[in-house]
Parts: sequence; C-alpha cells; structure tokens
Amino acid sequence: MSTTTTTKKSWRWLGTLAVLALVQLVSYQNCGSDFIVKDGLSVVSSASLGGACEATLAADFQSSYYSFLKTNCATCHTSRGPGNGAFADGNADLAFSAFLATGHAKIDINATNSAHSGQSGPQNSSAIAVAGQQWDNAAASCKNGGGGGGGSSIMTSEKVMQANATAKDITWNLDTELNQPGNTGGATLTISVREAPSANGTPVYFFSNPRLKGGSRSVNVKGLMIRINGQEQVLGSTWSRVDSTAAAGATVTMSTAQVLLEYTQYSVSDTLSVIIDSVSAQ
Repeated sequence: MSTTTTTKKSWRWLGTLAVLALVQLVSYQNCGSDFIVKDGLSVVSSASLGGACEATLAADFQSSYYSFLKTNCATCHTSRGPGNGAFADGNADLAFSAFLATGHAKIDINATNSAHSGQSGPQNSSAIAVAGQQWDNAAASCKNGGGGGGGSSIMTSEKVMQANATAKDITWNLDTELNQPGNTGGATLTISVREAPSANGTPVYFFSNPRLKGGSRSVNVKGLMIRINGQEQVLGSTWSRVDSTAAAGATVTMSTAQVLLEYTQYSVSDTLSVIIDSVSAQ
C-alpha cells in the first residue's frame, strides 16, 4: 500500500458551531423550501440503521433535539404544518424519522438563523451546540460499537488530493489499493473532492458522490469513514452506514449526501484515504 506522510494538522469536524459560518452561502425562507437543500452533514438513513443502534439514536434524539424542536419548531414542522420535515411532530417516532431524513446540520443552521422564523436566531446557539454534540457522539458510538463494522479495519491507500474549487475524482482499486488483499475482480471506489472557502474565509473540503463500480463480479461495500492525512474523522459519520451493491461492470452512487470538513491549514500534499467496514464479492 502506498502511503504519503504529511505534517499532522489540526482537523475538526464542521459541526454545530462551525457550520454557522456557512449560513451566508445559502438563502433561507421561513418554513419553506430551505430544508430540501442538501448540506448532508449528518444525514443518517433510517433504513441503514441496525435495530439496537436505531433504538439508541431514537433515545438520544428525544433527550437532545426533540424537546427543543417541539418548543420552537412545531408551528411549521409537523405532519400538518407548512414546513418540510415533520421533526417537531407530537408523534416521537414520526419526528425521529423526519429528523433522520433532514439531517441535524440543516436544523442547526435554521434554528440559529434569525431570518428563518420568529423563534429562530443566535439565542438558540447554546442549546443547539449541546444537542448537536450529543447527537454526533451518539452517532459515532453507534458506528464504532453499536452495530457498525467490527474486526480489523479495511483501509484504502492514501492519495494526494490537490483539491481546488473544481470537483475531482479520486479512485481506488478494491483489489490492489487496500491494506489487505481483495478479490473483487477489479471493483473500484470513487469519491469526488473539492476545496472552497466558507463565508468566514476558512477553507473547507467538500467530499461527495461516493461511487462503487463492480468489476468482473458484483461487489458489496458497507460503511465509509474519511481519513485526512491518516487521521480518521470520527464525527464525520455521514457515510458510515452506507450499504451498496454494484453489479459486474455497473456503477452505483452510494450516497447523495456530502461530507464537509473545515481545516486550519491547507496543503497541496493533503491526503485522502477511506476506512471501509466490509468489502465482499458476490
């Protein structure tokens, strides 16, 4: 496996507070179409959760976000309200499903944006920060011990990104560019990456469009976690529950969500690699 060694940098997940700097990048309307904007920071599909993990996250939702949402968002975001996403509904199960579908990053942005509604604004920043951190910790715990992949990690080789404002593809052969021998008949994993500044000028990596292509056989891949310069981004769990199968010679998109990562220093030598829960030929 080819490995590029770089200076360790201070990386941090673009989470609840840092994401506020991106508000200027998107225009918002009160209880309208803003919630269909796909920022993809923490989208977790209910179909991809295991039973125990889903129960854990459902309980965490009720102890963190749910009370805030019912108090501040129920005017719009219920099954009968005008807003997209019924995550403030009185039915906790329905609200949880809508919360998963929406992703907490979109909720975080709008809850702290005074232009969104009469009850949103900076006064909610503290409550949202606490709820978001609790949710991210629960999601990470779920991934690592509550139903996520176990055993020795499968890792791709590190590849220099040289990212700029134009998205570029980085591809790994799942037979020859893993830390353990593969037998997929030449299957590949591809991720698009670009770099752009946030509203406050801090550089941000945008990872998107993870694609799995079958080789001479169909292949299944589960669970993706990004590594930057060899450091796993443990709170970037957007793709940690993907489960995709590509037929021989066919390409499938594993997720439509993006992973965003803010960083303090940019270098053309920054590398990308991926931890994979499992790879199996069919």
